[in-house]
Amino acid sequence: MTNLVKLNRNFSQRVRNLGQLNQCRFFLFTIYCFSHGLVVLSPNGIWWDDWALFYNSAETIRNSFRQSGVFPPYVGDLHVFLTSLGPIAYRTLTFACFYVISILFFDIFKRITKGSFQHTLLFTILFTILPFNIARIAAIDLPYTISLTLFLTAWRIYPKNLFLSSCCFFVSYLTQSLLLFMLVVFVLELIYQIDSKITIRSAFKLSTLLFLPIFYWIVKVTYYKPYGDYEGYNQGISLINIVRPVRVTTLDLLNFRTSLLLNILLFAFTYFVLSRFRIINLKSYQRVKLASFGFFALAIGVLPYFLLGLTPTFRDWNSRHQILMPFGASLVIGSLVIGSNRIQKIALALIVSTSMSFTTVNYLSFWKDWNKQTQIIDEIRDSILVKECSVILVEDKTIDKNAMERVYRFYEWNAIIKVATGYQNKFVINAQEFNSFKLGNFDSYFREEFSAKEFERNLNNILCSAIIDYANGSYSVNIYIRD
Repeated sequence: MTNLVKLNRNFSQRVRNLGQLNQCRFFLFTIYCFSHGLVVLSPNGIWWDDWALFYNSAETIRNSFRQSGVFPPYVGDLHVFLTSLGPIAYRTLTFACFYVISILFFDIFKRITKGSFQHTLLFTILFTILPFNIARIAAIDLPYTISLTLFLTAWRIYPKNLFLSSCCFFVSYLTQSLLLFMLVVFVLELIYQIDSKITIRSAFKLSTLLFLPIFYWIVKVTYYKPYGDYEGYNQGISLINIVRPVRVTTLDLLNFRTSLLLNILLFAFTYFVLSRFRIINLKSYQRVKLASFGFFALAIGVLPYFLLGLTPTFRDWNSRHQILMPFGASLVIGSLVIGSNRIQKIALALIVSTSMSFTTVNYLSFWKDWNKQTQIIDEIRDSILVKECSVILVEDKTIDKNAMERVYRFYEWNAIIKVATGYQNKFVINAQEFNSFKLGNFDSYFREEFSAKEFERNLNNILCSAIIDYANGSYSVNIYIRD
């Protein structure tokens, strides 16, 4: 009879836990949609290196990724398949993957910290909405998103299924910053095991977390070195490189901007909601522990990029280097602002509203950016003079209307011309790049990957200028032949 009562209590507790879990997931999905739902606003949008994928042959795409030495070598085939479906396939997968990533973070945080559902949900909300990696919208970045999904899947199932977990970890290392991030997994799992009790079996499992990245790296540098046009790609690792990225990233954070009006409206709503809930305070030792883990994870998350001289900023395409920052940032910020007193609720509401307004403004800017590109294509398509040009120098007077303060790269301009005219016999650069062009610094880009395979630089090139302006709600392209 006693065993039956215990069984009934355990079953009832599991049902209650499942109910709470489903409620948390539904609430998290709602928050996620509000924060990142606009990623699907531009289903056909193409930005940055996406132009090297779309409107190029399957063999060109495959060859590009073979030369870059990606391993596992599935990326070229993945892009060939998805480009046949269109940009909307990338948007859909990106949206789905990052929601799965949030759910996986929830489960991992709950297990490692043994925290309450409320605290786990609040930390996961921060992890989900913090405005990092807005460049996720780009099709070219989908493999990084898939890698992160596999990485967290591996971590989620690690205690129960070592073989499947190891396979997922190994494949996820395509994003090589995850190799170093395994230190975060190892340290947190080690502390978790110490709290539980380390056995020979658990010690063996822990050892695999250190062995796997080493094994992957040996295979990668032995059989999948970058070659050809990508020789030396991501090879310049140096401690000296750290200085500039740290300075630039710090200045970028201090210059963080978003819509004031939208921020105020979201803050008022968020604070109103938070004021209706009783948030359980974290204990002092919990705050210290979580903040320590957070700073460690944040440092490890940016270190691989700093060593290469890359800057994980909020501007332009550099936000793709922020892909691992939400882990540490959510722990550090959450350890400070999650609590019951009024100041903490105001701080939490401010962070949530600022993050959501930033992502909303930037997703809208991508929509405007793509509209700009499509209008430019239509303008060029109708131009008779563009057919006579060989080299086109672009003077874009509408840079302020570009997404994330970005400047179009030469290969984006080349692709736009290719789509508009159907030819690859022209080369388009920003006007300030002309001197570099004359010195031959762009000669290695006269190929299909950069939409210029029919172009040759010679004395017979007809030089033109294209001035892009905006008035009365539409863009204009004024093309003229230079003397």
